[in-house]
Amino acid sequence: MISRAFLRHPSRARILLKQDFLRYSSSLKQNGQFFKPNQEPKTILDAVYRDEAQLKLHKYMNSRKQFHDPNETCFVSPHRNVESVILENTFEPTQTWEQIVSNNRNLPPSAGSIVEFFDAENDRNCLGIVVKESQSKFNESHNKLIVLTSKNELTRVYPQNINFNAFQVLDAEWIHSLDILYHRFDEEYSMRLELGEILHSFMDKTRDYQGSVQKELRKVYANLASQDNANATSLLAVVSQMNSFHLKSYFDQSALLMAIHLEMSRDASRWIVSSCLPKHTTNLSFLHCSNELPPEIIYFGNSLTNNDSVTHFLDYDDAKLDELNTFLLSLIEHPRDYDDLTLLLNIWQGKDFLHAFKAMTFALFYPHTSLMEKFAKVKIFQSKDRVRIKDLQDLFRKIGLYDCSKNPLTDIVISANIFGKPSLDQLAVSSPKDLRPSPLELRSARMLSAGELDDKFRHLRNSKKYYQDHVIYVLPSNQSYSYIGVSLEKINARKYLINVHVPDVAARIPPGSTFFEELVSYNFSLESLKGLIDRGSIEILAKNVRDELSLRTQGLAKSGELFRVGDFENTRIRDHKSKTCMTLSFEYNTFASSPLKELGNLVTVTFDRINNVKVKELTWEALDDILAGRLESGILNPFKLFNRFKEAEEQKPDVSIDEHDISNLGFIYNVMKTHFSMRNSRCASAPPPSNLKRVVSRALSYEKKEELEVMKTTLTLPTVREAARLSRALFFTDEVQTFLESSVASYCNREAIPVLARHDGLLEPSDKFSTLDEAASKADEVLVSHNNKLLPNYYCSSYYQAIMAKDRHGYVSLPAFFIGNNYLGKQTLVTSNESPYSLTKGLPMGRVIVANAIGSVEAYLNQLQILAHLHLQETAGSTYLKSVIKTSHLKASGYPVHGPLSAKFLASQITRLRDTKLGNRFLVEAHTRFWKLRYLEQELMANAEDEAFNLSCVVTSIGHEIDSETKFARAWCLELAMEVDMLIHPYSDLTMGSTATVDKVLYIDAAEGQCIVRCQDDY
Repeated sequence: MISRAFLRHPSRARILLKQDFLRYSSSLKQNGQFFKPNQEPKTILDAVYRDEAQLKLHKYMNSRKQFHDPNETCFVSPHRNVESVILENTFEPTQTWEQIVSNNRNLPPSAGSIVEFFDAENDRNCLGIVVKESQSKFNESHNKLIVLTSKNELTRVYPQNINFNAFQVLDAEWIHSLDILYHRFDEEYSMRLELGEILHSFMDKTRDYQGSVQKELRKVYANLASQDNANATSLLAVVSQMNSFHLKSYFDQSALLMAIHLEMSRDASRWIVSSCLPKHTTNLSFLHCSNELPPEIIYFGNSLTNNDSVTHFLDYDDAKLDELNTFLLSLIEHPRDYDDLTLLLNIWQGKDFLHAFKAMTFALFYPHTSLMEKFAKVKIFQSKDRVRIKDLQDLFRKIGLYDCSKNPLTDIVISANIFGKPSLDQLAVSSPKDLRPSPLELRSARMLSAGELDDKFRHLRNSKKYYQDHVIYVLPSNQSYSYIGVSLEKINARKYLINVHVPDVAARIPPGSTFFEELVSYNFSLESLKGLIDRGSIEILAKNVRDELSLRTQGLAKSGELFRVGDFENTRIRDHKSKTCMTLSFEYNTFASSPLKELGNLVTVTFDRINNVKVKELTWEALDDILAGRLESGILNPFKLFNRFKEAEEQKPDVSIDEHDISNLGFIYNVMKTHFSMRNSRCASAPPPSNLKRVVSRALSYEKKEELEVMKTTLTLPTVREAARLSRALFFTDEVQTFLESSVASYCNREAIPVLARHDGLLEPSDKFSTLDEAASKADEVLVSHNNKLLPNYYCSSYYQAIMAKDRHGYVSLPAFFIGNNYLGKQTLVTSNESPYSLTKGLPMGRVIVANAIGSVEAYLNQLQILAHLHLQETAGSTYLKSVIKTSHLKASGYPVHGPLSAKFLASQITRLRDTKLGNRFLVEAHTRFWKLRYLEQELMANAEDEAFNLSCVVTSIGHEIDSETKFARAWCLELAMEVDMLIHPYSDLTMGSTATVDKVLYIDAAEGQCIVRCQDDY
């Protein structure tokens, strides 16, 4: 809950929340004038207070576009033929599509780049050629590109406003030689006009390609689309599936990519393009990379359900629209129960308009221009200047479809038919639990019942034995299941084995199975969707399958002292179900001076059977109590009198914890702290987990209202202080996972196993002809505020300086974290033979993911590579006959029996895996943002006390001016754990990384994802 000190003048903010529609007279309804012309919906709160600034801001936001259509940039304009000039100053088409798209994504726009961007001040999309690069990372006067637009205007463009970047289409040295900036006041300067004609030639080529691209895109969509899920893709994936075009230059190649971008943005039924929606985040928080780079453009193939609905609705003629209008008015005049309304739309009279309603639910998430213009033709909306998201949402509320008694807080993101099929054919859902199990989940459940998930590699399970008193501690996670366990073995007084256990999914689900082939046929199923409300997720596998593959025990035989008749060997009776896992073991020498230095030489990987091993599942609270010493007895904790931490509350623990468990976990915890310190010495940067990892939870209750029981939803968001209570548990789970990723990377490097690795590093300069000199680079400094009490705040000019001051736990402050991110390039997925390195994690071999193979094909492939390597080692010394016996059934199941798959094969999977990860991140961001704003709305509505309120923010970018007195900035709000828009004075000295205090919420709209606050220091 937000404290009451957070809520100052809530009545002033509440009036900007979207309210229910007014009750108008029946005559207005019959005439189709549901909205009274030229008037905003009013409530009693309007008479209380609304200051001039809020009125002005409200009017400004209602006038802004909700869909940024790049097709507006390509218009017909006569120009002379400049083909010869283009061919002299562009390049031959020698680059592959992969190289071209990689440069467009990973390099800052330089002189000669053609960019499509959103002009925030004028609320329009533009196309232009970069004539000068940005000259600073932090100085707001010099961190913009100078672009010559198609309208012969020189304008300053912030890279975060770029939607499409064609990197250095024209030679940068030639662009600099034109001296356009020197003649910037001469609009008739010949070189400037010639460059404009080149840009118009680019637009002409783009339009010429659009016709051919349209046909090809339909084929690509047919291969990509699934029934109820949106599938993320990219320009590289799309253009690679098209028939080849005859392109004589790099100029033509870039025009083709631009044509694909425009056509996908134009088609409302088949594609979703992230750059067409207003941006609410920056690279610093969303991608953890520099704002000098253009944001990621994420493309989705729309679900077939939405494609069918949108196509049918756009085909409605005037008569059909009139029938829809009459039907809507009847629903308003005679409201129905939610269940009755669902039946009406799916079975009875409303079935004829089901496509229109599904198109509306989709438009709430993706308000495409063609859809909103079609809605404007319905008479019920014709009194509005333009149909906006809130108009559709208010209509759904009025008819009882959204935010009704049966569905009190509707999730407009999940209801958009891109996450899965709603259960019971609902049009509105409130959480992922309201979705039907996917066909993949049902198929995986059938595999389990048919016994197809049995262990396929029994011959590898004897390499490691565990004592009967061995204990595996399953760590908590932010998902509905846990997938990492740790254990400790003592070899002698000096040496210990630290084991990290993960489910060995690759050994249980064959790559040649029908299930796996279906799994990899769609992009949405390559990775589960994590981080949703209530720590929810949308999984690939059914729950009982996840339980079977996870580390938890299930009814194992406990009578281990029983003997079989005639047996002389004391063996346990095994359960009919074999419990297995993949184990990484690290030999830790307590007497070594640097026990973690030679990590790769001390790591082994095995595939084990753990039927007879005791497994203890830990909760967040129990783990934190153990690590904080709250569960230690007086003998183990002689200094308990001086312990600052509160004792654990007396309650019945979920799992029995003894002194041996406390000792084991404490030992591993101290090793993880050493590992964390070692990473910090390699320039890792990590903010406190409690600052970033917080999600909204909801509680359902019933209350009586007019003698009826009404469902009520209460939303909660942990404060930073509340989340920090579990700081040790958060640190431990994060560090164990990082340790696992680092150790596996070192092991695979030692054994020369090709795997997929995560790489991140400093941003490389894009242009050797950059006009930024060394002196200017050194002068590009920014003030770093931090939490180290021994150092004053200081100015930095590099990543290494930004993260220099860490607190006593080894964490960097949020300002230092974001400033450091501004020096970084985008994180990439590469093969291990490309020398990956993770600078932000301090890992010299990069990060190799193997833990969550239950919900990630990337982790599955890495497990499969290690499994194939160990299998080859096991069978290498066997005779041919024995080898055939051991491998024939594996080969039939699709397993690689002659060693790991090639790095070339892994590289071919990178594009799809990267697209899926970015797509999931975009969807989760939209979902969590919606719920955090709903939470804030609920808090503002529930508290009416006039008390002081403050929010702590860190500026992530400075935006455009509204007028001479007001300017937008974007900032990370610590209390909400997301970025918000902040109003500042145009001459404010705030810059990226500056801290600011907010004292008022001026505008909030959860459906649009918009939250605007006021900077206290500037007003």
